[in-house]
Amino acid sequence: MAELSPAVTVMIQFSVPNPQHVAYTNRKEAVRNDLDQIQGDIDQASLAQIQAEVPELAKGFSRYVNYTNRVIATQNDSQNLTAMFTAEENNAPQEKLIEVKEKLKVAQENHSLMWQCVTSFDTNFLKEQGLIDPVTQKVNQVAIKEVIREAIPELLEREGLSPDRFWWGNVHLNTKHVHVHVGISELNSQRAVYSKDSNGQIEFKGKFKQKSIKAYKSKVYHSLLRQRDRRLLINQTAYIDFLKKEVVKKISSPVNKVQDQQVFLLGQVYRNLPTNKRLWRYKSNAQDFQVSKFFLDKYLDNYLAASQDYQLFVEESKDYLANYQQVYTKSATPLAEAFDKRRLELRSRLGNKLLKELKAYDKQQASKGQKQRLRLPNVNDLVQLDSKDLGQVIDLLKQRGNVNNQLLGRYRYALRQRNLLDKQTSLEAQNLRLTQIKALATDKPFVSLKQAENRKLRALVAYQLKPTYQLSEAEKRAKKNLLKKYADPSKVSLKTVNQSFFDAQARRITEEFKVAQAVQDESIFTIFGVPNKETYLLKLKQQLAILNIKRQVNQNNKALISTTSEVEKSKLKRDNAKMLRDLQERLQVYRATDLKSAQQVNKLKLENEQKKATTREEFKPIQVANPPRANYTPVRPHLGLRFTQGLNKIIKRAEQEELHALRMKLQDDAQIEYEEQQERWRYSR
Repeated sequence: MAELSPAVTVMIQFSVPNPQHVAYTNRKEAVRNDLDQIQGDIDQASLAQIQAEVPELAKGFSRYVNYTNRVIATQNDSQNLTAMFTAEENNAPQEKLIEVKEKLKVAQENHSLMWQCVTSFDTNFLKEQGLIDPVTQKVNQVAIKEVIREAIPELLEREGLSPDRFWWGNVHLNTKHVHVHVGISELNSQRAVYSKDSNGQIEFKGKFKQKSIKAYKSKVYHSLLRQRDRRLLINQTAYIDFLKKEVVKKISSPVNKVQDQQVFLLGQVYRNLPTNKRLWRYKSNAQDFQVSKFFLDKYLDNYLAASQDYQLFVEESKDYLANYQQVYTKSATPLAEAFDKRRLELRSRLGNKLLKELKAYDKQQASKGQKQRLRLPNVNDLVQLDSKDLGQVIDLLKQRGNVNNQLLGRYRYALRQRNLLDKQTSLEAQNLRLTQIKALATDKPFVSLKQAENRKLRALVAYQLKPTYQLSEAEKRAKKNLLKKYADPSKVSLKTVNQSFFDAQARRITEEFKVAQAVQDESIFTIFGVPNKETYLLKLKQQLAILNIKRQVNQNNKALISTTSEVEKSKLKRDNAKMLRDLQERLQVYRATDLKSAQQVNKLKLENEQKKATTREEFKPIQVANPPRANYTPVRPHLGLRFTQGLNKIIKRAEQEELHALRMKLQDDAQIEYEEQQERWRYSR
């Protein structure tokens, strides 16, 4: 992004006198030029440029006055007047110059500070405002001096300088940019004491507040604008303020609150509010408030997206800031930051307005003895949220101090239903594409197989969406068989994958692999979320390998229970540890096939393969009647105690994770059953 030259740049630094020198005119004041003593919203490069162009910044008290009054710098030809301007004169007489020097001497003796302010102007900006003649290139110094004369007193007033403060200025034209020097000091400083040395020598606070500098800069900028531009800017500012007020006013409009989605969201804001009403603030970071904050943001998103006033506010604000940003910076980046600040401030106002209304409503409900806030949300309303939002709310509910398990279960049930609805939509879209495809002769067996599979999966989702109590016995059996046949190998538990389960899955996968190998038109595979045949076949290979590992671990676990031999138990545990590590790697590759290209998947697969000491066999069709066992014979080096302990830890951790997953599944199933019972109870009323 190209750099923008700021219209106005301001830099202020202060000087501290050195009392060790006797001769006033020859003394060297301690001028602090490090960044800590230099102020203004300028970067290091700009600072270096100003210091190079304006060497007088390194001068001290009286020498600074002489230097800034250079004839060559100010281009003033009068012998009787100086180039220095003050609050009263545009070209002060020589007597005034002497008077300023005398005042500086008193200020120095009283240990007052001297501030050196440099205000630099972009040449193009001055030309646009008619302050540089396009033909003669003559600068309108009178106008610039008048602007500084109006702005400096406000700056000094903001900083609380003493009544005996004084200042003087000079316009310099001998550098790339026109700049104005302003010197500021006090006869008797009233500034706060910054430090005191061992000799009792005091040093007053030198830094000006950034807010004061920014206000000075804004004053200079607006004063230099042409009257027409200034009027447009004022009108635009007033219009933006009007739009902001309209947005805030209409958030309480009944029209906004009768929309079903908005009613639901506002209801969730209210129902999830913490008992401590001091936390009912939009910017509150309290964990108990975050669920309400989530729904409040959703409510505001919907409202602002539909608000024409807000869209106009955004457009006008961005246009205003784009025109105004040159006053502040060289980079366009702060434009986005400035707008974001305005946007967040408006959202905060809107959020607090709604919370204030809810607080009044809550007080009214409490006076009636009603506890509407304790009611659980309706599942049909919750499933209107997407799965990402539901998952986020579940995480926020878990982080609360007192977890409401009933409410958490309701959201988990809604998330399950939402995922099923999304899957149903995906299967319907998939079926539509399968029916529209014109398959080659070689591809028809695969297309027919996937069409039949799609019909069964849609039937399964329909069964899953219905509460169990509404299913007939035949539907329950069909649901169970379909779940067994089309279970996701990556998600099914180790306990489930016995020999009969593996046989059914292996038969289905082997059949699908054969017909998929024959496909010529690889664009068919994009229907199923993979880029090509190679990736699709890789996924099938991984499915079978994952199931085979889980089956063998299952068999080993049964053998561990039945055997009494410690040697055999040790061997089975080592075999399981090795297979579980292999399973983790294969799951990583399997999940990547849905998200990455075949090239990336193969790269990940290669990296995993390189970590292994032994090679694995490629996919081969499996004879289901007598499925081959993978060769997991462990290497037999001398096993030290540390090695054995490490393996035991791995095995125990894997078993614990599997047990935890099983417990969570049982809890979810129990909660789902509970929700279905609740639905049945409501249905029977």
